[in-house]
Amino acid sequence: MGVARPPLRKKNMDLQHIIIWIKPVCVQCNAVKRRIAEALGAGENLSPTRINEFIAQDERVELRDLTAEENAKDLEHFKGLGYTSAPITEYGTLAIPGYDPDGLDRIIEKWNKHAAESNRG
Repeated sequence: MGVARPPLRKKNMDLQHIIIWIKPVCVQCNAVKRRIAEALGAGENLSPTRINEFIAQDERVELRDLTAEENAKDLEHFKGLGYTSAPITEYGTLAIPGYDPDGLDRIIEKWNKHAAESNRG
């Protein structure tokens, strides 16, 4: 279930990016990337390579490596919340640990809502 909390970085406050915190060689990370990519229009039944290419080129999604040295404070923050494994998908104040289809759908729904509102305004 998602946890409301202050976003880790100001960049996520602009509600333009879905951030997926990943680690290398992570099956659940790949499943989250697939679900997000499909929801954002990448198509279905894509290879992992095509999903990674789509996400790398899509400005709406940002991947961050939990194992990278520059993200050590973020990793400690997530551990403090009780998150013990990757991935963690963030949008605004919502954070979804692991592969949680319902939670990911909530993130996608919120992103779509904010995108539609900003297109009207």
